[in-house]
Amino acid sequence: MLRYAQQLLRDSHRAEDLVHDLFLHLLEKGISPAFIHNAEAYLKRAVYLRCIRTLTAKKTTALTVDTLSTHETENRVYFRELKSLHLKTVQSLPERQKNVYILHYFAGYNKTEMARILHASPKTIKKQLQTSKQKVRISMMQLRA
Repeated sequence: MLRYAQQLLRDSHRAEDLVHDLFLHLLEKGISPAFIHNAEAYLKRAVYLRCIRTLTAKKTTALTVDTLSTHETENRVYFRELKSLHLKTVQSLPERQKNVYILHYFAGYNKTEMARILHASPKTIKKQLQTSKQKVRISMMQLRA
C-alpha cells in the first residue's frame, strides 16, 4: 500500500503518513483486514481516495496570498452584483412562486412544510418550485450572457 501511495502522491513522507493514518483509522473503527472479504482491493481503494483528498487539498493551499487577495476582491464585486441580480430576478416572480422560492431557498423549508404554511398541496408546491427555479435560471443565464 505504501508503494501505491508513493506512486500517486510522488512524496514518500506524505505517502507514509497517509498509509499510517489509514491503518490507525481502521484500528480505531475496529475494522480488521482479516474480516474484509477482499482486503487488498479495499485497502487499495481507501489509499486511492485518501490520496485524491490529499492532492485536492494540496492544490487548494498552493495559491499565494497575493493571488488570493486579488481574486478575492474581484470575486467579492462579482458575487455582490450576481446576488443583486438574483434578488431582482426573484422579486420579479409571480407572488406564489416568489413565496415558494423564498421559503425553500432562503428560509430552508421543505415542500411539506411549505404546503402547510401556504395552504396548498405538496404537488402544487413542487410544481411552483420547479417553475420558479426554471424562471430564475433562465433569467440569470440571460443576464450572464
